[in-house]
Amino acid sequence: FKEMKSARGTNDDLAKAIAFTPAFEVRAKYRKLNAMLILLLLYYGLIRTAMAVNILYHSHPKLIPAILIGPYFVLALAVAPVMAFGLAREVYRFRGYAYFTVLACGFLALNDVSSIEKGLTLEAVLLYYAPILSAMILAAYLPGKLRLPSLFGPNRIGEQKDANGDYIFR
Repeated sequence: FKEMKSARGTNDDLAKAIAFTPAFEVRAKYRKLNAMLILLLLYYGLIRTAMAVNILYHSHPKLIPAILIGPYFVLALAVAPVMAFGLAREVYRFRGYAYFTVLACGFLALNDVSSIEKGLTLEAVLLYYAPILSAMILAAYLPGKLRLPSLFGPNRIGEQKDANGDYIFR
């Protein structure tokens, strides 16, 4: 830690980076649940891509080539899938902040339910909302099991110091 500290910078930066990365034994134990979360994120990215292409196609069937190279493509098609794929990469690396981001983005994705007044079918629930809820449940469950710091509870952020002010690594 002391050698890395001198090469890396301050205690706080290095301590937070280490605190948000679980031990190898813990990673191995929860690798399957982590893989499920990764698959759900990849699935969500693909579904969002398919939904955006479908909306683009039905809105402007003759202008798809022009739309795909324009700014609408970037906004409608790329933002949610790229974010989902990026979060899947960070979850694969067991980065602690990614789990909290998945949870927050899940709430934003579920906000779509409030915009749909009628026509919410069983297929929409099973294909779109059930995977989002499953990913949110895993994103809330895994940080506690991976012993990552959280905003609430005994692993709360800011309580990784002992009486001398040195960081405690679990």
